[in-house]
Amino acid sequence: MTPEFLLVAHVPAFGFPGLASHIREALEAGFAARVTQVLPSQLTAELVESGRWAFMLALHGGSVDPDLVWRAKRRGIRTAVWITEAPYEIDLHTPRWLEPWDHVFTNDSASVEVYREAVRNVTYLPWCTNPRVYRPSSVSTDYRSDVCLVGQGFPNRMALLNAIAPALERLHVKLIGDWTGWGDALAPRLKRFVRPGVYDAGEVARYFCGAAINLNIHRDPMPETMPNNRNSRRVPARSPNNRLFDIAACGAFQLVDDSRPDIRRLYREGEEVVLFHDARDLAEKIEYYLAHPDERRRIAEAARRRTLWEHTFRHRLAVIVRSLMQPASGPTRASGDTSP
Repeated sequence: MTPEFLLVAHVPAFGFPGLASHIREALEAGFAARVTQVLPSQLTAELVESGRWAFMLALHGGSVDPDLVWRAKRRGIRTAVWITEAPYEIDLHTPRWLEPWDHVFTNDSASVEVYREAVRNVTYLPWCTNPRVYRPSSVSTDYRSDVCLVGQGFPNRMALLNAIAPALERLHVKLIGDWTGWGDALAPRLKRFVRPGVYDAGEVARYFCGAAINLNIHRDPMPETMPNNRNSRRVPARSPNNRLFDIAACGAFQLVDDSRPDIRRLYREGEEVVLFHDARDLAEKIEYYLAHPDERRRIAEAARRRTLWEHTFRHRLAVIVRSLMQPASGPTRASGDTSP
C-alpha cells in the first residue's frame, strides 16, 4: 500500500535552498510515498481531519501548533518532526511543543539531552544532501573562483575573513550572500568580492563546483554574538551544517572550521575533509591547497564517495520512515491538554 505523508515544511527566511523539495523527492522516489505538502500556517484542524494520511512529518517545526499534532495522533496519524535549527532555536522547542510528537529528530547531537529532559523519543539525525542536485559539473567562468563562501555575513565569518584579508585580496574570491545585514564590519578591501545571495540550489551547486576552495565557516550558536539566536541556555553546537554535505556531494574541495566535533564522526579528517583551527591556519591552508590541486581533488573525491554511501536524504529518511512504521506507544494527549 502506498504510504501517505502530510509534509509540513517551514524554512527560515535566510534558509536552505530546496530543503522541502529534497525531502519530498526522497519520500516519493525512495519510499514510493504519496506526499501532500503544506506550510505550518496552512495546517488546520479541518485539514488534519479531512486527510487520509498515515504519517505527518514536520521540518524545522517550531511554528507547528502542538494541539494540531495531538489531533493528528487521535486520528491514528503517526507523527515526527525533524528539527533542523538546533541549537539556534532551541528556546522554541518547549516541553509542551515536544510532547505530542511520536518521534523527535534533531540535527545537532548536543541538543539531544536537552530535548530528553521533556521527552524520551529523541534521535540525532544530522544534515545530509540531495546528490541529484548537488553533483559535479563543469561551470562557466562566471562561477569560478580561487576561494568561495556561500552564506550569510555573520559576525564570526566577517571577523575571520577580515583577519586573513591580506591573503584573500590577491585572489579571485566570491562571497555569495548578504554581508551587510549583520553590520557593516567586512573589511573594505573585501567588499568587492560580495555578490547577492543565491536561493536556488542548482545555482549554489555551480558556485561550489567552480571554486578551487570552498570555505565552510559555521554560524556561532551563542546568543550574545548572534542576537537572533533563540538559545538562552547557551547550548553548544556539535554537528555540521548542510553545506558540509552539499559541497562534498559536488565533488568540490572545502576547508571547514574545527568548531563541530561531530564532523570527525561523519568524515575522515585529512582524507575526506580538511579542518582549520584559526585564522593563521586557514590562511596557510588556502595557500597550500591552491598550490596542490591533485591533493584537493583526491580529498574531494573521497568526500563525495562517503557522502553517496552514507549522507543523502534517502539515508536520513530511511531512519524516519522506520521509526514511523513502529507501533504507536504512550499517551495520545498530554496531561492538562484541553484541545478538542
